[in-house]
Amino acid sequence: MNEAIQFQLVEIADEIRLFFHINPINEKEQREKFLSRRATGALPKEREPTFVYPEPAFSAHGLLDRLQALDLESTSDQRIALLLTDKQEELANLIRLVRARGTPDFKHLSLRLFGKPPPETVAIAGTLLATSCAPEKREQDSKILRDLLNSHLDWYRSKYSDFECEVVLEPNMSSNMYVNKNRIHVKLGARVSEAAAQCDKHHEIDAHILTYLNGLRQPLCIFRIGLAGSAAFQESLGIFTELACGVFYPGRQTTLAARIVAVADMLDGMSFSDVFERLAEQYRLDADDAYTVCQRVFRGGGFSKDWIYVADLWDIFVHWATGKDMSLLLLGKVNLRNLDLVAELLDEQLIEPAYYKPAYLERIEQKRTSQPVQNLLNADKPDLTGLLSLTL
Repeated sequence: MNEAIQFQLVEIADEIRLFFHINPINEKEQREKFLSRRATGALPKEREPTFVYPEPAFSAHGLLDRLQALDLESTSDQRIALLLTDKQEELANLIRLVRARGTPDFKHLSLRLFGKPPPETVAIAGTLLATSCAPEKREQDSKILRDLLNSHLDWYRSKYSDFECEVVLEPNMSSNMYVNKNRIHVKLGARVSEAAAQCDKHHEIDAHILTYLNGLRQPLCIFRIGLAGSAAFQESLGIFTELACGVFYPGRQTTLAARIVAVADMLDGMSFSDVFERLAEQYRLDADDAYTVCQRVFRGGGFSKDWIYVADLWDIFVHWATGKDMSLLLLGKVNLRNLDLVAELLDEQLIEPAYYKPAYLERIEQKRTSQPVQNLLNADKPDLTGLLSLTL
């Protein structure tokens, strides 16, 4: 395939920088104002946060023109052409999403990209929240978190001399952490529990960073920016990784459940303050935690992505529990829909096997034959609650 077209696709994907563009630059100010007004009993309509976003670093029209001018269908291998054109459409929607910040179109485009949680998933999340645990002690600050991440990276660096990743501290982030390429961005001033820090460490490095660096080694550039729909797979892989590393814990379960409920409520038309009150009052979440969940979900105008951490989790579990090759999931940013095609390309040596592998793969090799795993696998229907309670 024409390498120049591949690299143009990567350049366009790199320019979008979705999370940079939808992170409010007045995050700290709005948080303090909202929580202060709540404490004084201000009316909900007076308490809605007003988010301001960074100026777009690109012209949406110009970037869309460049993207749509790429003749991806001319690729001689029609299987690869399909992967590229699917990604072209997804990138076009991401560009439109950035352009639509602060408008009703943002929510509709978010739905097109990330979908919405099924009713049964929302019901499970509500049940999990009803039995949520007490607020955690946040003993790890952002600098300790950075050191923890670097310590884990040192393990990879000792095993792979070319394993490159950087951890940077940044203000004004909606989440405590996110990954862009092989860089981990940590919110300056963030405070998390030790248990949450362990989840973040494995989620971001053993899943997101590792698959990016494996994708970077692939002859097809799309495996570094992700096949269309790879976002849900990536986040679900991150949660599976936490389970596989033995660090997933009840507080993390509460966080995931709160995000799912908040996304469903936002899509049903509830306001920021109404969703906040439901999380804080009905489900007894700490006020700061409830605000963080709502800010993530309402940023941009209604961002439905936060439910996808469990979207592909069951299928990843089945892939592993039935003895299929886990390294196939790690050779780049793949998705489940095209996994058979990815296996074909690998068999034909058009792509490379996963080079970087996490330590947990060996540790859980024998776990899949354990009775709890087989009980889940042989159940009449997928049991997400049981999976999230599984100890590997």
